[in-house]
Parts: sequence; C-alpha cells; structure tokens
Amino acid sequence: MRLTRRAGVAIALSLGVAACARPGGGPEGGPPDVAPPQLVRVTPDSGRTGVRPNAVVFRFDEVVSERPAGVPSLDRLFVVSPRDGNLNVDWQRDAITVRPRRGWRPNTTYTISMLPGVADLRNNVSKRGASVTFSTGPTIPHTSISGVAFDWAQGRPPTRGFIEAYLPGDTAFVWIAPLDSVGTFRLRALPPNRYVVRAFSDDNNNSAFDSREAFDSAVVSLTDSARLELYAFVHDTVGPRIESVTPEDSVTLRVKLDRPLLPTLAITPALFSLRGADSVALQILSAQPATLFDSLRSARAGSAADSLARSNPDSARRIDPRFQARRDSASAARVDSLRRLVTGDTAARAAVAPRMNRPRPVSDVVLTLAAPLKPATLYRLQARATGLLARERTSDRSFRTAAPPKPASDSTKATPVPRPPRATSTPATAIPPSAVPARPDSAVRPPVRVP
Repeated sequence: MRLTRRAGVAIALSLGVAACARPGGGPEGGPPDVAPPQLVRVTPDSGRTGVRPNAVVFRFDEVVSERPAGVPSLDRLFVVSPRDGNLNVDWQRDAITVRPRRGWRPNTTYTISMLPGVADLRNNVSKRGASVTFSTGPTIPHTSISGVAFDWAQGRPPTRGFIEAYLPGDTAFVWIAPLDSVGTFRLRALPPNRYVVRAFSDDNNNSAFDSREAFDSAVVSLTDSARLELYAFVHDTVGPRIESVTPEDSVTLRVKLDRPLLPTLAITPALFSLRGADSVALQILSAQPATLFDSLRSARAGSAADSLARSNPDSARRIDPRFQARRDSASAARVDSLRRLVTGDTAARAAVAPRMNRPRPVSDVVLTLAAPLKPATLYRLQARATGLLARERTSDRSFRTAAPPKPASDSTKATPVPRPPRATSTPATAIPPSAVPARPDSAVRPPVRVP
C-alpha cells in the first residue's frame, strides 16, 4: 500500500509539471505567452580590446527555437564582420554561440550582429537586432563608412539588403553589415585603406552577394569617415524588351518593359513602331512615362471635380464624413511628424525614409495614337530600348484589341402574347342528370287543357 501511494504521488507530480510546461501558456486558465525572447547579455562586452573569446555568446531570458521560421537555419540570423568564410552557430537552449570556423584573427576589430528573427518555442519572433564590437588587438579604430542604398528600379530601399567592403582583389575577407528598414548603413572600425564598397539586395536570403541580384559599388579611400549613396540594380548584359502591351482605350497603349530604361534616354515616339495586319504603320502621337501620364490624368480629373464644385456650391459642402475623418487624421499625423522632427526626436528622424537624388528609371510607357485602333484586330508593336548599362535591344510584341460589344436587344419589338388554352367541351352523356339543377316550382307552368 505504501508503494502504491508513493507511485500515485509521483504520477500526480509529473502530471502537474507537464501541465505547467504546456506550450502556449502557464497553468490552465492563465494568459498565453505572447512575448518574444529578450536578449539579456552578450559576452564579451562591447568595446573590449585585447580579447580572443572561444565564441560570442548571446543569452536570452527563455529557451529559443533552434529552427526559427523564416530562415533555413539559425546561422542566417548572425553576421560576423569582417567575414572570413562560414560561421559556427550553436544552439544551447537559452543561449546562442557564434564563432568563425577559421578562428579570430589577431589585431582585428570584429562586429557581430544578430538580425531580427530569433523566436521562442511558441514561435514568438523578436523584431529587434543587436550587435557587439570588440578587438583582438589593443585598439578599436574610430573610422566608418556610412550612407544609404536604394533599389533603383523600385525607387525604394531593398526589402532585405547588405553593405560590404573589401580590399581590391580580396573578396574572401569582407566587412559586412545589414541595411536597415530605410536603406541606411554604417560599417564601423575599418582600418584606413582603399576599399571597394558594395550594396546588394539579398533576394535569396543567404547573406551573400550573387551575380543576379541588384547591386551598386564604389571605391572609397578611407582615412577617417566616408559617406556614400548607392543605387542598386540588376546588371544585365542585354537591353530591355517588351513584356506586355495593354490597350487602355482605342487610342492609348500601356507598354511594360522587363527592365528599366537608361535615365538619359529621351522617350519619344521614334523608339516605337506600330503596324497592323496589313503591315501599314500607324502614327504614334506621343510617348511618355506611365507615371507622368497617370499624374496628368489625375490632375485633369481633380481639376474637373473642382470646376464642378465651383459651379455648384452645394455639392462642395456635401462631403462624406468618413473621407473628412481620414483627411483630418492624415493632416494631424503629418503635423505631429513635423513637430517631432523640429524638436529633434531621433526616432522620428529614423522613421523618415531618405529620398533618392536620382530619378527613378522608367520601365512602363504610355503611347497615344493618332487614329483609333480597330476592334478585334491583331497588331504588332516594336521597341528599340536601351538599358541601364547602355545596352540596346530591339523587341516586338503582338496583341489583339477587344471585340466590339454585342448590340442590345430591341425593346420596342412587340412581344407575342401567349394564347389561352382552348376550352374542351364535355359530352352531354358525361353529365349525370343529377348535376342539372332543377327549376323552382314557381317556374313550372300548369298544363293547359283543351276543351
């Protein structure tokens, strides 16, 4: 009996521990754990000199996932600069250790960056990164290369990108750092030297540059600090070609190219040729970037709406309350953002994305024709385009206009009225005598007697 009681107590304790350790929350009825793991310490401390640790240790306040979602492996969340080959990243429950496979070089300053993406066992993902800088030598240089990088074709920062610097001819030993959400970067503690600096878009999420990814580079002679503005694009060896042609109406064509055009290229009708099935050329009145065409059309629509409002003052006062609320909210947000910028709020300054000093290259063009296109007809458009690397290419694309709408049915034509069904006569023999109503007695005449 005593052994049975002890066994029962042990089973109860084990069940209680299992309930408390159940993923998704604490004891039954408690709130679920939705907080991401918090970094509590990094060893060695940032700013240390003359240290050669076995590994850099990132320690968290809870057990982290060995295989977080969004990356193929844990080592994709850590970057060592300068990089000399692959990394050894080891998972140790509530800690992650990072070290280069070839060890730490002497008299070298290292920066180890943890990217956002570390998750706990409940898949709560941390959106914050961290970094630590230390030196295996006696000093840490105070030099840096900073700036901003853009995805030139998209006109915005890369979704995920990196900045790297290396000595000319030595791409194995690379200083590297991630771009932030607005494309700005800073490479710290580089020894004074002449570097090739390259910004690239990490499309395949491997933290390394590939030849088919958008990039831009520049040569910097670093003595103290330097600042760059880089415009990344895919360096194709062929020019743009027509990807699609869409008729917007009978005299307007929207042409999409698979690569952007050279910004110095004048977009004129001479770059295009349009022919019908009879090989007769059709005149193109104008060619302009799609962004310009859309903005002019919006301006014309707004001007027409203003003219209508001025001609009818009552309509100007009838504003949708929902639209008015959105407009007031947007105005208040702009005023608050400007106020924080003027007062020196650093968070507000970081939230403002830098603007490109170069025009965004054009990849969509709108053509306006002199005569309308025929419906349900095949046409062929040819373009002679020059890409960002000044490579020219001639391409063509066929398209067919839409068929005319079917004529509506004539509503004036009289609709035949269906005839009522014929009444079928019932034979007299089929009516029983009892069904014939009898005459009233008052209607029966007395018999007439003849004298």
